[in-house]
Amino acid sequence: MKSVMKNYLLALTLCIAGLFSSLSAYSTIYSITTRGTWGGTKFRTLPPAPPSASIEDNALSLYFPSALSNLTVTVSDADGSIVYQVCISSGSGSTYTIPFVFSPGEYQLTLTNSCGTLSGYFEI
Repeated sequence: MKSVMKNYLLALTLCIAGLFSSLSAYSTIYSITTRGTWGGTKFRTLPPAPPSASIEDNALSLYFPSALSNLTVTVSDADGSIVYQVCISSGSGSTYTIPFVFSPGEYQLTLTNSCGTLSGYFEI
């Protein structure tokens, strides 16, 4: 009886491990490093945490650890031409997703708000 149970647990463990390894193979996340100024001395309290950006599958995702309003998101191509621009507001802990409609190449992401400006580069 113990060997049947051990075999069952081994099979179950292998199935779960295989499931997680196959899921990670299909979903690749690339973090976009952003640089710039955020916050500063004009706030009397702590400024909202800056959003983070990543590329997952065929979309650009912005994660908002703090609520933020009037954030201008600009994506420019290698020539500096704006290929996407939107002004968004988002709640704390939410994600805003931009599906890719861009041609393969290098792009610059710029996030502008009254808190500051952040920019980073990514390639698709």
